[in-house]
Amino acid sequence: MTSLQRQLAAIAANSTQQLDLKAQKAAHAKSLLFDPKIAASQSFDSIYQICQEGFQELCLLDTRFVPFSRNLFSEQSKAEDRTQMTAKENEELNSVLERFLALIGSRILLKPAHKTIEWLVRRFRFEILTISGTYKFCLLKLRIHEYNTQLTLLTFLPFHESQIFVSLLSILPENIPPVCRFLYPYTRSLTSPPRNVIVYTAEHNTTFFSAFNNHILRISRARYHSPALVAFWASIISQSLNGMLEQARSGRAEIQQRREEDLLLQVLPMINDGLSIPHVPELTLGCYLICTILATKGSLNDKTLDSLMETVAGTLRNDCLNSGLITLAVMAQERHSIKLPKAVTGLLLMFEDLWTQIYNISHQYRADQLAAGVVLAALRQSESFLCLKGIDLGVKLMVSGAFDDTQSSKIIKAFVEVVDRGGDGLAQNTPLSNALSFALQTVSNSPKLDPVLKQVLGQLQIDAESLEVKLNTLFKLQPELLPPEAIKEIPRSHESLEGTEELTLDDLVEKLPKQIPKMVSFFNEDNTALFEQLLQVFSRILDSGNGLGKFKTLEIWTQDMGCVLWSFCARAWCGPYSALIRSKALDLITQEIKSKQHGDEQILIPFFLHALADESAKVRKEALELGFAIEHRSNKESKTNRDNLRSAIYGHGAKEIAWLSTSEFGKVISTIAPKLEECVLDRSQISKVVQKALSKSQSTTGSAEDAEGPQLKSKVRAAFAEFLCSHISVLQSCRVKMQLLKMLGPVGKALSSSRIQYLQPELRRWANLSLQEASFLCAREHVEPAALDSAYFGILSAKDEGAVDLVRSIAQAGIGEGRQALQQAAFSRIRELWPNFSASSCLSLSNTLFEWSFESSSDAPSQIRQAEAITVLRTVSLSSEILVSFLDGIKSPAHMVDSQPATKKRRMSKSGNAKNDVLDKEELHQILRRITFTLGLIETSNSGRQPKLLRSLFHVLDELQQWKNHVAFDSTYLQTVTIATIFDIVSSTSETLSQEMAQFVRVDLLIDCLRTNSNPQVHNSVLLLISSLATWVPDRVLHSIMPIFTFMSRTLLEQSDEYSAHVVDKTVSQVVPPLLESLQKKSEDLSSSIAEILSSFVAAYEHIPFHRRLQLFRNLLRTIGPERSIYAVLIMLSDRYPRDTGIQIFTMELMNEFSVAEQITSCQKCLKVALNALQPDGSFPPLILGSNEKSRDQNTTLVVQIIQCLTRILDSWKLKASFANVRRSSEADLEAIQAQYHALLGRAIELEQSVHGEENLQLCIRELESAVLSLPPIIDFIEAAKRLLHGHPDEVRHRILLSFTTRLDSPDRRDSNVLSAILSFLPCAVQVMGETKSTRLKGAAISCIGNIVDRYGRKDLELTFESAKALASEQALGTDDTNIQIVALLNLAGMVEVLRDEFIPLLPQILSVGLQYLKSILSTEKPNLQLHGAVFQILTAVVECLPFMLSSKHLETSLTLSFESASMADDGELSESRKEFTDLVSRKLGFKELLSSLLPTWPKAVHAGPTAVEEFLSILKSGIEVHTNAQIIKNASALFTLFVQLFDLRYMTRREVMASFSQERTESLESLLFETALAMIFKMNDTVFRPYFIRLVEWASESRAGQDRQGWILRSITLFSFCKRLFDALKGVVTTYASHVLGHAVEVLQQCPGKGDAPPDYLTLVSSALQALRGSFNHDESDFWQVPSHFDPICQPLISLLDQLPLDNTDDGSYADSPLIKEILIPTIVSLATASSSLEHYKTINSHLLSYIRSQDFKVRLAAVKTERALTERLGEEWLGMLPEMVPYISELQEDDDEVVEKEAHRWIHQIEGVLGEGLDGMLQ
Repeated sequence: MTSLQRQLAAIAANSTQQLDLKAQKAAHAKSLLFDPKIAASQSFDSIYQICQEGFQELCLLDTRFVPFSRNLFSEQSKAEDRTQMTAKENEELNSVLERFLALIGSRILLKPAHKTIEWLVRRFRFEILTISGTYKFCLLKLRIHEYNTQLTLLTFLPFHESQIFVSLLSILPENIPPVCRFLYPYTRSLTSPPRNVIVYTAEHNTTFFSAFNNHILRISRARYHSPALVAFWASIISQSLNGMLEQARSGRAEIQQRREEDLLLQVLPMINDGLSIPHVPELTLGCYLICTILATKGSLNDKTLDSLMETVAGTLRNDCLNSGLITLAVMAQERHSIKLPKAVTGLLLMFEDLWTQIYNISHQYRADQLAAGVVLAALRQSESFLCLKGIDLGVKLMVSGAFDDTQSSKIIKAFVEVVDRGGDGLAQNTPLSNALSFALQTVSNSPKLDPVLKQVLGQLQIDAESLEVKLNTLFKLQPELLPPEAIKEIPRSHESLEGTEELTLDDLVEKLPKQIPKMVSFFNEDNTALFEQLLQVFSRILDSGNGLGKFKTLEIWTQDMGCVLWSFCARAWCGPYSALIRSKALDLITQEIKSKQHGDEQILIPFFLHALADESAKVRKEALELGFAIEHRSNKESKTNRDNLRSAIYGHGAKEIAWLSTSEFGKVISTIAPKLEECVLDRSQISKVVQKALSKSQSTTGSAEDAEGPQLKSKVRAAFAEFLCSHISVLQSCRVKMQLLKMLGPVGKALSSSRIQYLQPELRRWANLSLQEASFLCAREHVEPAALDSAYFGILSAKDEGAVDLVRSIAQAGIGEGRQALQQAAFSRIRELWPNFSASSCLSLSNTLFEWSFESSSDAPSQIRQAEAITVLRTVSLSSEILVSFLDGIKSPAHMVDSQPATKKRRMSKSGNAKNDVLDKEELHQILRRITFTLGLIETSNSGRQPKLLRSLFHVLDELQQWKNHVAFDSTYLQTVTIATIFDIVSSTSETLSQEMAQFVRVDLLIDCLRTNSNPQVHNSVLLLISSLATWVPDRVLHSIMPIFTFMSRTLLEQSDEYSAHVVDKTVSQVVPPLLESLQKKSEDLSSSIAEILSSFVAAYEHIPFHRRLQLFRNLLRTIGPERSIYAVLIMLSDRYPRDTGIQIFTMELMNEFSVAEQITSCQKCLKVALNALQPDGSFPPLILGSNEKSRDQNTTLVVQIIQCLTRILDSWKLKASFANVRRSSEADLEAIQAQYHALLGRAIELEQSVHGEENLQLCIRELESAVLSLPPIIDFIEAAKRLLHGHPDEVRHRILLSFTTRLDSPDRRDSNVLSAILSFLPCAVQVMGETKSTRLKGAAISCIGNIVDRYGRKDLELTFESAKALASEQALGTDDTNIQIVALLNLAGMVEVLRDEFIPLLPQILSVGLQYLKSILSTEKPNLQLHGAVFQILTAVVECLPFMLSSKHLETSLTLSFESASMADDGELSESRKEFTDLVSRKLGFKELLSSLLPTWPKAVHAGPTAVEEFLSILKSGIEVHTNAQIIKNASALFTLFVQLFDLRYMTRREVMASFSQERTESLESLLFETALAMIFKMNDTVFRPYFIRLVEWASESRAGQDRQGWILRSITLFSFCKRLFDALKGVVTTYASHVLGHAVEVLQQCPGKGDAPPDYLTLVSSALQALRGSFNHDESDFWQVPSHFDPICQPLISLLDQLPLDNTDDGSYADSPLIKEILIPTIVSLATASSSLEHYKTINSHLLSYIRSQDFKVRLAAVKTERALTERLGEEWLGMLPEMVPYISELQEDDDEVVEKEAHRWIHQIEGVLGEGLDGMLQ
């Protein structure tokens, strides 16, 4: 297409077609509401009226439509022409249309909207006026579906499934905008596009994705949106975005990242724009959804997510808060960092009740990351109000369970960091301090959060007290130990102070009593209220900063002698108060001790030790100062009344305390004091110091004392221990008591007497308390009862007298009411002390626990006692004595059955089916429980090391078995456990078990269990036990060996699980060897026992799972011994399963599991048994097959089956590979195996010779011999074969040769030993060939020789030549047997390739004999195809390997015989053998030699027939193609001579009247001849070929051909046929060659006989000449035929053929339709006219044709007219330039007498009119 054409096409495509009336009518018919026919008839005014009706209704629905009445729907709009508007006016109109479509988009489905849009669709005025016979029209064009297509489609797209959208598609223009191009297929089919198509387009078309988003944003920004529209957009965009993200994940990492970045650049601006539009909640929710998809599907980094979260957080409002928080939660979960940006945190904390919103969404979505991020970010802000909000939010969410422990720990850590960050100034920030105090108090009081708090403080290495000091609050854990109603009376420090915060310090002091009674103790419960008042005053004084002096000067202390103040301070620092109070109380008492000269510091020791173990380091530091003060006063005598001081602290219990003397007290303090500073650093150090002080030193030298400080004497240690223990029994403070108990618990012997005297009674007193009393005491001081229980029991020692009875009594019932926790603590202490109890204590206690384990009471203490007793027994180590006592203590089932026989009788009884149901079910259940539990204890107590249990276990097993026999009871589980326990003992200690223990073994009992039980688990357990017993007490097992294997064959072998297989294998491997050993010792017959065992397994063969058979039999045979068992199993299997085809495969796989020697020996034994069975009176051994006697036929059948199995075994590749590997072993092993093999081979031959007249058996034996012969490696086989070739029958020697031949492919040719062995066999084969008179054996020997030479002959050419010489002798090639001749020729052919030049001496003799054989077989009616092929095989080998030795005589003879072979029936084998020979002749021989052989054989080939000619031409063609151009040109003369003869093929076959050369066959041969000639031409140049071509033309047109007209015609046909192929192949290159053939062609055309009789082949000649000329005309590229000297001679003769060709005697026009006229002559004339390409030549041709148009013969006229038509069609206007000359003739043709000619003339006229584009009526008138 030219540029002008492209421009015009573009203009036409964009044209409005204002002048096209049809186009305007079609455009007017496009309507949304009406059918095109109705719409075409509607006027513009009626459309406008319909629009106004709809528009008015829309204005009533929404007043926002009213402004459009002034533009789009005004009266003025009728006169607007968009094509006449300016660009600015069109932009303004587009803006108005966009606003209107955006507003009406949500109402598309309403009928008024349809009417209104109809106006915009059809908004043009089309009026037709007829004025003076012409058309005048004007139009207004404002159609939105054409000018605003994209906007219209996006407006209608949400309603794509409605009918109105289909109507819109029907009126769309052809050129849809690219954005909406996906709708194009649906505009054709007028169907609704499915949703998935829109999603796919949005996913893959970024233009549509952006346009759709911008459209929705524009509508939303103008407030023209609707929920349905935005919902449709959100669903489409979210689905497409999901697909985009999925696509972005493919490819390499960098590609994925780039794709996601491109997607974000496309989506993020749209999200920002969408979220920036206020008051459109649907759009906001859609953007939230998109953000969620981006966060979850995309690989966004934290920076991008932070930006998105800030954007989302900035758009949160109350109407979309829930959705926004969900979106933020999802994005927060995807962030790597938990901390949120400051902007997001600030925006979220602005919302009231934020925690409620987060808590509500956390039920459906994971919001923990968002909440934790907000809290942590708020706590890290410097703004106080954000921090306060973060604290409040964090506390509420933690308490509600919104966080896991990890997140809770992070938030608590943030709380602590805020406290640290606040420092000393935190107290000035009262709101923040109060918030933190409340938060930490709430966390500490939560059972779930308190461990997290402790963990965080431990990680930060911060004391809780330091936080308390900074926050001035108490937040330590205060567990609620009782239900609220049970602890209402418990005083709490914080409760007693409630309501007093408004009082001042002076008011509190005023409320104190003026004095207190003397010797009052604040540890007394009666003085708790006064203590709380004083403690509040003490706290207020500390807060005011006045110091301790003010507190000491209170009026209440004026009459105190110091002891009351001491008791106050001791309770203060030992109570559950803040670290500040505790430390100041210690400071106060330290000052008192330092300031006064008199006092008894012993009373402070328990409280002082408690203070040193305090959690707070500050408290421990003050305790250190107190310790120094006590040390300073310890050695001074005090004149104070100590009794009063002690009574003030301990009350009346002071008298029960074993006080230390002054010296003892001093020594104790001197021992403890050096370690006090270490106690400050580690709270656990004081316990170690006390324990060390009470323990006896292990050092025998003074160095230890120097290094570790002074050691207390035993008397002082005892006094100190008694001092502390007596304090524990008197103290009323649970906290101090628990601390002292923990310190004294690990102390051993030094504390034994004090434990018995003081602590055991104290434990009893504590145990006698009720639950409420104990809980009250613990709750008063905030002590956990469980911890105190554990401390009490910690002081019990296993060696103390009465400890076992005490702990047993407490464990039995807990003593006090409701003390189940104490009861459980007692059991825990039993477990701890169990290893230290004495054997008698363990036995007594274990029996008690055992009885407790089977209590049936339902009360709580009993249930706990039962459960804990079971736990203890299962966890502690139980001795054999204990377990035996358990077993012996179980009540025997025999004692529960009425009238049962005695034990001995019961064991001897066989009536196991008798049942007795006298048993009590409840008692039965109890016994079952005891047995089950005891067996379980034994199983878990390392029973393998407790052989003492054997007697009891066998007794239990016996009782269970008797119980099973007499009672309807399933004891499977108990039996299994019992047997498994016995097995564990036997297998673990069988080597160390004494023979005395063997008397308890009951094998008969185990056999009875096997016999009477059907459970596989019991069977497995019993067999495993018997296997272990067989190695320990084999004599006891041997008596029951047969029942064991009989049972196994019937049951266990049928199991398919792996464990059963393991059991059987172990049973066989451990039971059979002792059996054999025992029989050998007793000199008993082994064969019968082995046969009986094997028969058991063979009988179970068909029931054994398939996958287990091989392993089972392999282990069995290896255990018994392969030499004694393999052959027996093979015979047994063959006899028992004669019809099982898988037996052979199984036996082969089984034999492969053993060594080569074992397999050969077993096979030899099988053959020996078979040979004996085939004897006249022979039979199979009764030990193998039993006592069943077989007949002669049955024996024969079994022998056949055995031989077939052996054949399969010996033919196994695994056995052969193993045999080959034997040569790598020692020489002795190799000789032994070779001897076994020779024996096996001899046995097989002996077996064959013993069988006569049984074909089936003989066939099987021969197959066996073949398998035996193919078994050993080739070297071993050759050695055996050499011996067997002499002195054995021809049949045996024949099989040996065949076996040798088949094995020649396998040897490794790199092994020189193998090659030498094979070549050494060659003389043996030659000798056999020469000696034997058996044709079959001779043929096998020749084949063997040939195979050896073919594979290995090149290694020894001399030996190979001698073998070839033997084959060419009279014994092979010269025999009269055809088969021997064939085999000899074939093998000699192979030897030619091996020997090559060495074969030359034998070549004349062999060729002569071979060609003589070939002549003889070709002279017969039915030639021997195999001999024919063999002769050609050796000819082929000679041509391929020794072509230079093939003389011309032999070659000529060979080719002649080959052509004679081709003249016979075309057999496939004959053709194949000849083809290989002829192909090699053309390729291997020199071209000159080839031509010299072909020239004399051409007549013979023609005489032989078409097939021979075809082969001749194929040889020649192949020779031409193979040889080089230079060789072809060098021999061109001889080649041209041959081709001249070849071109006379048609004449030669016609002259001799050869019937085999039919017309079709001759033409196909000529085609092959022409291909051969072209192959020759392609390798020549013009200089060489043109003379030959001239010679060929002369040959065809020479004068002597005139004397033989038929020969002239036939040669001319061949010439012109060749010219046609030449012109078609070489085209314009050989156009000039037409000058040589032009004269001959004119002669042929001029001598056409005309309407007279023509020779038979003359029309063929004319046709060939015309086709040759046409080929030259068509390929004329050098204007050859424009030359008048070339054109003029041919023009008139060619056209004259229209009148001269012989006509048919028909009256119709079929003459012109004949193939010669229609398909050859007329196209040739047209080609001549085309080639001439000159007006003068056109006129010449036309004048000749016009002359024939006026011919008298209508057929000639018709042919001339058709020629004119062909010329008109081909040349067109060039030919019609002579139309004036044609018109008169055409006019005459219109009135021709012949109807056919007249019709053809009219067709010509129409053709001319079509070419010229105008009619000929005026010219023809």
